[in-house]
Amino acid sequence: PAFAEVLLRKTELLAEVESLLVTYTEDFPRVQQVRYELNVLNTELTGLLKVKSEEREKLTLALGKLIVRKAELETDYWNLKTKYGDEHPDVKRAKRKTEIYAKAIKDVLG
Repeated sequence: PAFAEVLLRKTELLAEVESLLVTYTEDFPRVQQVRYELNVLNTELTGLLKVKSEEREKLTLALGKLIVRKAELETDYWNLKTKYGDEHPDVKRAKRKTEIYAKAIKDVLG
């Protein structure tokens, strides 16, 4: 279920980027954001594939939702960091949120 949830989000993003590219170029900010989130999800999918078969019961729908939300938060963090720099309060908040989700995922996967 976790893999399916992440794959669903990846498919939604692929469809979005394809529709954006009809009108815009790769330099369009939303296209860059979607591409960034796709890269994060690809990394997460690679990690899910490395889970040992005896630990597959950990790959629940809830884990998939955590991963999808973390990818969204990482994209928001990247966007804010690009716009404002590391020391801006919004950037720090976004980083902390991302870290909380990353820790939750790590706790589940062990």
